[in-house]
Amino acid sequence: MLAVTDSDVAVTGPYQGRRRMTLTFPIINRSRRVLWLVTGGEKAGTLVRLRDGDPSIPASHVRQDRALILADRAAAERLGTT
Repeated sequence: MLAVTDSDVAVTGPYQGRRRMTLTFPIINRSRRVLWLVTGGEKAGTLVRLRDGDPSIPASHVRQDRALILADRAAAERLGTT
């Protein structure tokens, strides 16, 4: 993954026929609070990786000291087992 570090907004590739823009890590990391909303059992493994600071996922580029994670029961099912 190529991270944009010199801009607050980046244009992404087309998705469903539309050009999209996204916030970059520098502007997200200047936020007072970052809210992660994690839902669904298919995200359970990724939530564990987020908690553990896995550097291979994009979320690892976001400052965790300002993060609040809200997860439903299905997404949080593996948190107590690792």
